[in-house]
Amino acid sequence: MKNRTQRNSARNSTAEHVTFRQSILALNPPSIYFDKPKSKEKSDDEAGNYKKIEIPIEKGNPNSKLIEKKVRLFGDSDESPEAWVKWRIELEEIIRDFPLESGEQKASMALALLKGRAREKFQHVLHRLAQENVISLEPKTQTELFNMTMTEVGKSYFPIMHAYQKQVAYMNHYLRLGNHTVRNFASRLRELNNYLPYFPQEKGKKEPSSLSEDELIQILNQAKPEEWQAVILGANIELYEFNFRDTVDYFEKLEVRQALEKKRTKSDANPNSVHNLRTRSARTVDGQATQPRIVGSIRRTRVRQSHRQRNLLPLTTNRR
Repeated sequence: MKNRTQRNSARNSTAEHVTFRQSILALNPPSIYFDKPKSKEKSDDEAGNYKKIEIPIEKGNPNSKLIEKKVRLFGDSDESPEAWVKWRIELEEIIRDFPLESGEQKASMALALLKGRAREKFQHVLHRLAQENVISLEPKTQTELFNMTMTEVGKSYFPIMHAYQKQVAYMNHYLRLGNHTVRNFASRLRELNNYLPYFPQEKGKKEPSSLSEDELIQILNQAKPEEWQAVILGANIELYEFNFRDTVDYFEKLEVRQALEKKRTKSDANPNSVHNLRTRSARTVDGQATQPRIVGSIRRTRVRQSHRQRNLLPLTTNRR
């Protein structure tokens, strides 16, 4: 009775802690959640959400052969923070691969890969900054104007203040492995980490940057199931001696071990499982193997046969 009361108290305490964490998260939500929302678009190509561009294989060679790249446009269909960041990353790759050197070239490519409201917003901000630059005592270069435009337009797709700080806090304290595999969890964690440099910089705050590998290991360590901790301690493992990839590999082994233990526990609980039937059959007496115990359908068959034999005996049979 006492143990049951303690278990109920522990469950209630855990539930209260989860509720408290959820309320804190609701007050300080991240811009990009770990679990991706399901896409509602049926056909991106039909909706005109992609554009094909040709990129030279040899940088700086005007006669270089070209390769075709399919690039997703940004605007209208999906204007979420994650969609903006993914578009920014792809734009940077194109600027690097061409390469595009001047601010005018970069702005032209950005406009070519924007559509709808996003394109109009970029044009408006770029035009306003250019006009302000004409009368400025310290005029900016075209590249600086392009970067300023990207920053200002980007902020409009992050509706919450201090988006970078809240995203880092979310990644550090609220991620759990849950139903994700270790490999998928690590892949998504890497992806979120690569997004961080593209978050808007708040005035007076440091420039957003990716987390270090040690910080990613700490997040992965906190996200693991609690029962893995006993195994790690028993094996005298120090996770911080590993790099991120080694940590993922080790956690995958713990994941396989946990799956095998659950399967074995489920098998042990089933009296008619193959494992239990074999165990009963292998019992010995004085070193000699006994006859397998009759279980399941075999036992029922023998009982029915015994009943039939008794029914065939004469009614005059003397009973002792």
